[in-house]
Amino acid sequence: MKQYFQQKGCFGSSENKISHLTFFKMTASKKFFLLLPIFIFIFSTPVFSQCSGGTLQSTITPTTTWQTVTVTQAGNYFKFAATSGTQYEFSFCGCSGGSASYDTQLTVLDNTGAYAGGYNDDFCGLQSDLTWTAPSTGTFRILVSQYFCTTNATSAVLGYKALGGSSGAMCYTTSVIASTLVGGGGWTNTGLTCDDCFTSTITLPFTFCFNGNQYSQLLISSNGYITFNTCGTSGGYSDYALVAIPSTTPSTIQNSIMCPWMDLLPQAGSDIQYKTTGATPNRIFIVSYNAVTQYSCTNAAHQVTSQIKLYETSNNIDLLMNVKPICPGWESGSADEGLIDATGANAIVIAGRNFPTNWTTTGDAYKLTYTCGSCPIVLPIELTSLTGKCNNGKVTLNWQTETETNNRYFTIERTIDGSNYEAIDTVAGAGNSSQPINYSIVDNEPYSGTSYYRLKQTDVNGQFKYFTPIEVSCDNEATNFSVFPNPSAGTFTVNSISDADLSVTNTLGQIVYETKTSSTSTEIDLKNEPAGIYFIRINSETASKVKKIIINK
Repeated sequence: MKQYFQQKGCFGSSENKISHLTFFKMTASKKFFLLLPIFIFIFSTPVFSQCSGGTLQSTITPTTTWQTVTVTQAGNYFKFAATSGTQYEFSFCGCSGGSASYDTQLTVLDNTGAYAGGYNDDFCGLQSDLTWTAPSTGTFRILVSQYFCTTNATSAVLGYKALGGSSGAMCYTTSVIASTLVGGGGWTNTGLTCDDCFTSTITLPFTFCFNGNQYSQLLISSNGYITFNTCGTSGGYSDYALVAIPSTTPSTIQNSIMCPWMDLLPQAGSDIQYKTTGATPNRIFIVSYNAVTQYSCTNAAHQVTSQIKLYETSNNIDLLMNVKPICPGWESGSADEGLIDATGANAIVIAGRNFPTNWTTTGDAYKLTYTCGSCPIVLPIELTSLTGKCNNGKVTLNWQTETETNNRYFTIERTIDGSNYEAIDTVAGAGNSSQPINYSIVDNEPYSGTSYYRLKQTDVNGQFKYFTPIEVSCDNEATNFSVFPNPSAGTFTVNSISDADLSVTNTLGQIVYETKTSSTSTEIDLKNEPAGIYFIRINSETASKVKKIIINK
């Protein structure tokens, strides 16, 4: 049964507005009589669309990372400069950093207040998310309204960013290739056994450039397509009612790869799964639909098998259609195969494979070669500062980020010789942020004298980056000590305070000698240890110090 039927922005008030109705799929004749009272209700109620007017609150500057701004009152709008052909996204969904306590609407106006072709209501629950392509270069307005264009509401937080992208037609060329399905093991099963649904967000093993925009995550639909629009739709409803593409509705099919989009119903024996093959920088991410039954035609003769391949570095796409039979009892055997951009206004369709055409095929494949040029590079973080200071034998490290994009965590590393670093701590990142964030850790047992600290930043894909090390000097009288001779043939003397803990470790961190000093001079014998670098540590009640010694034999 169909568990969702969506109708957006067509009802007279938030009290009688229906955003989700349970709708049962039936034969065409039965469905008509079921829908008839719904249609009567809809069209007997005032139909509502985009809003107008508003009061200027401030100017915003969208960049390629999410930013947020507090909307002090519904009915306010924000000015922003737009570039012709560039895509912009505005959102109250939580994954953008946005939020609202009331039913929101978003409308894009030009700088005279005229409607500029962008409107959304109810994308993630009752909250709006709008992707819009600028029709020209100039100043525009993003108007925030409460449902039915009212203004009597409290504050909210709007997320916004520039997606980049291309103007007009999508930038791919299409060619016929041999159909070679990928088999073998190593697949991750999506667990999709639901009707008309998305997976939760899946992190790609590499960043992928789709139609000029860079993505690191996607969703897989039970209805034969993948989408890079993860905000507000993760784990949610995936539309089944076909339209010809390009189309700006339904919003859940935008920014998608279809192979093909059709009404599927995964059952026992159906597999919707994914895996990665190859090695960097030529990995391939593969989504596989294996023997997935169609809605209303659930026998083996009507199972669909297909694969979508995403190529690292080249950003090419393969659509492999192993078998797509016709289900005459539902949607007349039609389906959409191709690509659709983030606005829904542009698409690439495999010839003869668009609604309402009914079609069937076995064993064919197409390559969509990427021609958009370079993708906008999104830096994982913008590091503003990294400082270190020694106080009472401990080193405090502070750093600040200006922005963060898909930042998973930081690793703090140190070295005494400038080359052999060791990790001493990890700190969780903020994920995505457009505001300055301060971080701090304390190294309770720093090396004696001068040492070096650096940050390693790791993003959600497992990719990482090192930042320039800083130098920190840390001396403490309670733990000052000397070693002679250094280098040594295996025996040496440590001159230090008495009643301190003394240990010697190798480069693997293994303790090879330890004692408590009973005088200011301690003789140490490491003749039975192999030649190499060792570290001598003196710990007192208030501080700790480490020195390096070289054993030559």
